[in-house]
Amino acid sequence: MAVRYLRREGASFRPRWDAAVMRPTIAYGLRGHIGSIFQFLNYRLDTFIVNGFLGTSGVGFYGSAVSLGELLWQFPTAVGFVIFPKSSASRPEEMNRFTPRVLKLTLGILIVGAVMLALAGPLLIEILYGPAFAPSYRPLLALLPGIVFMGGGKVLANEMAGRGHLQYNSICAGLSLVLTVILDLTLIPRFGAVGAAAASSLAYLAFFVAALGFYLHVSRRAVSATAA
Repeated sequence: MAVRYLRREGASFRPRWDAAVMRPTIAYGLRGHIGSIFQFLNYRLDTFIVNGFLGTSGVGFYGSAVSLGELLWQFPTAVGFVIFPKSSASRPEEMNRFTPRVLKLTLGILIVGAVMLALAGPLLIEILYGPAFAPSYRPLLALLPGIVFMGGGKVLANEMAGRGHLQYNSICAGLSLVLTVILDLTLIPRFGAVGAAAASSLAYLAFFVAALGFYLHVSRRAVSATAA
C-alpha cells in the first residue's frame, strides 16, 4: 500500500547509486548504529555477567526484575518516536521550549509508574512468575530509579538525533556500557542480583546525566547560532 501511494506521488523504486544521498545517509546511520550496539550490550551483557557469578538461578531472578522494570519504557519509547521527527522538522527555538516540557512530563509519568510498580511488585511477581521468584523483588526496587532516568535519557537522545547529533547518543551509550561492566564486576560478587540491578541503575543514571549535558550544549549552541 505504501509503494502504491508513493508511486502515485511520483516516486521511483528503480535502484541506482546516488552519492549525494548515500554518503550523508551512511555517515548519519553509522553514528547512530554504534550507539545502538553499545545500548544493546548495555541492556544484555549484564545477564551474562550475572550468569558467570550467580548461575542460572541468579539470571532468573535478575531477568524477571528487568522484564518488569522495562515495561515502564514503553511510554518514553513512544515519546521518542514522536519527538525525533518533530525535532528534525522544527526550529531550534521551538524545540528548546518543547523538549523540557516533554521531559518533565515523561519523568513525572515514569516516577508514578515506578511507585506503582514498587507497590504492586510482590503481587505481580507471584502472579507472573510464581512464588519461587519472590527474590526478584529486591533487584526490581534497585533497578527502578535507573529505569526512570533512562526513560528521560531516551527522550533527550531522540531529540538530539532529530537535530543531527547522533554521536552524542553513542557517547552516552558507550559511557553507560563501560560503567555497567565495571560496576557489575564490583557489585555482583558482594550483593548478587541486587548488585547487578544497582549497577544497571547507576549506569542508566550516568546515561541520563550525560545526555542532559549534551542536550544543554546543543540547545545553547542552537540559540547562539540563531542570534548570530
